[in-house]
Amino acid sequence: MDGMIFGAVLSILLFFAAIAAFLSSRAAGKKQKEKLEDQFGREPDDDDLEFDSIARPWKYCTDKTPAMTVDDITWNDLDMNKVFARINACQTSLGEEYLYTILHKPEPETAARREASLLHRL
Repeated sequence: MDGMIFGAVLSILLFFAAIAAFLSSRAAGKKQKEKLEDQFGREPDDDDLEFDSIARPWKYCTDKTPAMTVDDITWNDLDMNKVFARINACQTSLGEEYLYTILHKPEPETAARREASLLHRL
């Protein structure tokens, strides 16, 4: 009998804990959505970005794998740090590092290359 009462109480507690976790997650999602909507279309705060740490993985990778990349002179001439800051909607440092890398490695005609590759296989 005591085991049944304990099991019922435990089940009820777990049920309420699951509901609390769900509501908390939902509230966090709404808060994140509101933050993104508030930031959308606004001028970015350049003070928040630390380009030295964002660029570190990019600089490490370019030393190891030479490829078609935008060099530092061209990057600075085009003022790409401002472009990066304007389009950066990343919420993590990893996302910022990946976006920085993508901007340094343009891949023109990717669709055309893919089509040529498919035709070559035939």
